[in-house]
Amino acid sequence: MKKVLLTVFLISLFNTTGFTQSNYSVGLNLGLNYTSFRGSDVLDNTNSGFGHLEGLFVEYRIDKRFAINTGLNLDSKSIKYETNYTYTYFDQQKFEVVNERWDVKTTNRYKYLTIPLLLKYSFGKSKCFFVNGGGFISFWQNHTKKSRAINDKGVVIDNYSSSSGNNFPLADDVSSDYGLSFGLGKLFKLDNRNTISVELRDNLGLCNTIEGTFVQGVSGVIKTNSLSLIASWSFCL
Repeated sequence: MKKVLLTVFLISLFNTTGFTQSNYSVGLNLGLNYTSFRGSDVLDNTNSGFGHLEGLFVEYRIDKRFAINTGLNLDSKSIKYETNYTYTYFDQQKFEVVNERWDVKTTNRYKYLTIPLLLKYSFGKSKCFFVNGGGFISFWQNHTKKSRAINDKGVVIDNYSSSSGNNFPLADDVSSDYGLSFGLGKLFKLDNRNTISVELRDNLGLCNTIEGTFVQGVSGVIKTNSLSLIASWSFCL
């Protein structure tokens, strides 16, 4: 399904009517992101996590300094949660009550289809540096989670059976997102048509990304923040 969406998006770019080809570039994005949630005390035991992104983009050059950039990225974002509990049982061999402490770490992975819309400004010698700003909208696709448990004796269970108690409240209710984007990067010109760029971009979520927080009695709104390091290849049409 994702490959089909990317193919349709690419075809639509090349079939867009009414543009001057010399002002357009298309390309590929690959990168890593570091995502966190903010805004509520239910997130106290959550930690930021690394994810990845890949996608396509199209850029329209207004003049030598300004350009408009948009595209379609597949984002995988990670949030981690840590908790612990005590398991009590009776050891018949030692004839005593045993208390085992277990630490559980759960990794949540959320996948999105993200569409940015950015205004890009190039500066410096040969216009090789750039900043951009604008907005993004991310459409939620799916959520997977995996838990790992270790006790005070060093016993490890890698595929620990995850329950609601091993994850932060409303972890399964994360939904789509939108917000502001800001970036800073550098271009490396390969030839007259091909360039490579490296960009540090921050996507600051503005909406309550978890539905039902107020209905279920969770205080505050939960918003995202994702810092991405993106490498892009661009081809001038």
